[in-house]
Amino acid sequence: MDTEYFQSSKFTDKSDTYTFGVTLVEILTGKTPFSFAKDDGENLVASFISLTRENQLVQILDPQVVREAEMEHVGAIAELATRCLRLNGKKRPSMKEVSTELEGLRNTQRCLEKFQEPQSFKDETTFMHSTSETMKDHKEESIL
Repeated sequence: MDTEYFQSSKFTDKSDTYTFGVTLVEILTGKTPFSFAKDDGENLVASFISLTRENQLVQILDPQVVREAEMEHVGAIAELATRCLRLNGKKRPSMKEVSTELEGLRNTQRCLEKFQEPQSFKDETTFMHSTSETMKDHKEESIL
């Protein structure tokens, strides 16, 4: 729950941003705030922020995220999550800014995927090209 709510007893647009930050942390770690407890009493959000700042994020990430995601994008999302979780609501991004940033990351990923052909496709293209060249050679030889 938004830490500012405990002081003001009011939810704001920035409370939604905080909650979304918690959701991003849950997705990246595979843990819920209630399932995570450290001996020193540090909670999931505090541990996540601390490890992100110390460049030790991989220690808390869900193993599936580590295996399957681009770490550059994971780092960008983790940084966004930490900004959403700022104690001072005025320093948090708006949900519009969050949405724009996530959309930018998604577009970057699509661009990368567009320019990275799968190896099997490259092999097929090479095979088709070499087969086509061989057929031309045979055709020219038979004409001569």
